[in-house]
Amino acid sequence: MLSPAQFRDVVSGQRRGLGAAGLRGLLRLGESPYSWAVRLRNYRYDFLKSASFAVGVPVVSVGNLTMGGTGKTPMVEWIARWLKEHGLRVVLISRGYRSKDGAGNDEALELEQKLPDVPHLQNPDRVAASRIAIEEHDAQVILLDDGFQHRRLRRDLDLVLLDALEPLGYGHVFPRGMLREPKSGLRRAHVVCLTRADLVTHNERLDLREEVGRLAPLADWLEAAHSPRTLLHAKARSLLWKSCKANASPRFAESAIPRAFAGPWRG
Repeated sequence: MLSPAQFRDVVSGQRRGLGAAGLRGLLRLGESPYSWAVRLRNYRYDFLKSASFAVGVPVVSVGNLTMGGTGKTPMVEWIARWLKEHGLRVVLISRGYRSKDGAGNDEALELEQKLPDVPHLQNPDRVAASRIAIEEHDAQVILLDDGFQHRRLRRDLDLVLLDALEPLGYGHVFPRGMLREPKSGLRRAHVVCLTRADLVTHNERLDLREEVGRLAPLADWLEAAHSPRTLLHAKARSLLWKSCKANASPRFAESAIPRAFAGPWRG
């Protein structure tokens, strides 16, 4: 069994040799049926209107095209704050992956700490959760976390995040690569946001924007950087970033709020 790091080394091509090449060949055998299954599912939602459900209020989805982290949780937090600041009652909806015994998962606990006044419902049936959000919490906007592939709930805005360090899953769908669906699915996006954009060169960003433009010609383009605000050590003493940034490691920038999402909301 490969660890996540070993899996990335194999599918990215960084691991060389006959063994790695043979393993990529085996993974390629699994890619085709998975890709076709996803394509058939998307075809159903593209052409069968009754397959999806509207819930009567605007739905904003934050998702990604690849497996792994792209910065969805801080982006969801940013958008929820933005909507609240504009006087809208927003409710978060997520699947609740890896939640146990009715308790929220790690993402839910983090968002609860940062957004204590924003209800967060976790339910694999996100249509049912949205109806509860409207009936019990009087939601005016549904904010759907990790919802790009969850097409049963209709949305008014699809925001897709691409990690600048692994933007298109090494060009292959799982298990041969990191894509959740063929990259052509990006055409459904209304907004594409390149996260950690400051960690690649200007020319690399231009190349990515050009490729995304071919895949999703109608989508707006955003670029986000992750900016640290404070450091918090085990004794819970917070230090202002300005007082300690000289000793900081780049990894501290991974968990802060992106400086992005400038005006794509059209609801």
